Amino acid sequence: MRSWGLVVRTIIIWSLLLVVGTLVFIYSGRYDIGADVHHTRLVAQLIGALRDHSIDTRITGIAVPDLNDPERIAAGAEHYDAMCTGCHLAPGMTNTELREGLYPRPPNLTRFSPEPRTAFWVIKHGIKMSGMPAWGLTLRFPHEVTRGPASDQERNRARRAGG
Repeated sequence: MRSWGLVVRTIIIWSLLLVVGTLVFIYSGRYDIGADVHHTRLVAQLIGALRDHSIDTRITGIAVPDLNDPERIAAGAEHYDAMCTGCHLAPGMTNTELREGLYPRPPNLTRFSPEPRTAFWVIKHGIKMSGMPAWGLTLRFPHEVTRGPASDQERNRARRAGG
């Protein structure tokens, strides 16, 4: 029975040391949070895994509407031009001053089309500490937000067709 007590005490001591060490690190200000200094590889991987698993957990049950609806595509393109090109670019754009200063760099949606349920969730809820706003706070749902993924798909079809 003594050995279990020793194991429990050891776990408690190491846990407390980990918590104290983490708090000392956080409050020391040693980690440069500036957007002009990239994360370490480990931190970037942890944040990426957290983001991807969080989104994957939350997109279950999202029903994707008809993304080939011409009205939805046209409205999505209008929204995209007004609110998204500064960060995610448009065909023919190579960069913007806004995009240049963002870290992590937003995906170039003229070259990449996210899975529609993922796009819907990200557009609606945003991503903390990434510069991606939660458009669900300003757009009506669900019809306005689903226009973004429809526009993404149409833009990428046009790019692949050479248009």
